[in-house]
Amino acid sequence: MLTASGIIKKYNKQTVLNGVGFNAGGGEAVGIAGLNGSGKSTLLSILTGITRPDAGEVNLEGGPLGPAALRRFVGYVPQEYALFENLCALDNLKLWAAAYETDWKNALGFLSADENFLRKKVSKLSGGIKKRLSIALALMNNPKYLIMEEPTAGLDIGFRYALSETVKILRGQGKCVIFTSHQTDELAVCDRIYVLKNGSFVYEGGPEVNLVSFL
Repeated sequence: MLTASGIIKKYNKQTVLNGVGFNAGGGEAVGIAGLNGSGKSTLLSILTGITRPDAGEVNLEGGPLGPAALRRFVGYVPQEYALFENLCALDNLKLWAAAYETDWKNALGFLSADENFLRKKVSKLSGGIKKRLSIALALMNNPKYLIMEEPTAGLDIGFRYALSETVKILRGQGKCVIFTSHQTDELAVCDRIYVLKNGSFVYEGGPEVNLVSFL
């Protein structure tokens, strides 16, 4: 289980997160919805250990969040591509595999990639393929939790469908998928969603809710 309680974060005396609590476990997909500036990115950065909260705590699999637990249990896909643009896709896979001390071929099942794709420089790839590569890298170490920030931002409806199918597969494998979005159709694949507004959760429940009424 990944849990957060009483999370407070301020920037320049402005409260971005105001005592929020969060939980997600294996075998479920959890969405975090909200407009730009609602605190979604800050919350994800705290859940992934990138940012420390001013107050509150985050626990992962029964213990405090820390580098060892993050490395073992969490795969993170930021909104901006964390890829080496001047290297080919295969070299990116090999570099991340070396860092995780695992086999780069573990990622191929999430790419549906051929040899031509793997040999191309990342800078020459489409946005959708870059995102697929980013997700594959995050899953290479077989983490229990996949956390993604706005995974379909700027991408076409075909990728949105592919992402929904990937979420269903991972959930069926007992993994937990957490992602931020303000797209109702994307959030439909979730078991639960949280809606952030002005740094606080104003809704927690099923994805069938009318988001407009909260945002």
